[in-house]
Amino acid sequence: MLGDREFGSFKLAYWLCQKQVKFILMVKQGRYIQSENSDYIRLSDLGLLPGTSFYLSDVKVTKQKGFGTFDIAGYWRRKYRVKQEDEDWYLLTNGT
Repeated sequence: MLGDREFGSFKLAYWLCQKQVKFILMVKQGRYIQSENSDYIRLSDLGLLPGTSFYLSDVKVTKQKGFGTFDIAGYWRRKYRVKQEDEDWYLLTNGT
């Protein structure tokens, strides 16, 4: 299942996992994540720049308890033909 930011709910993601549905949901850059043995950090503070991307596995994606871990991908398209995308994308997924 694919969903844009309006569907970027961690409750929905958790429910889809319980139903064994693979998904990719776009989430807002103001969301917090936590990797193992680190503090919570906003997605926007990860330093994503035009032309870069990242993939993080098994991260907590909310400060609320009981949701488990998910994978997060970040992507910001590089400048192409003098056009620069205005913002980056953060994608929540439950697998590859």
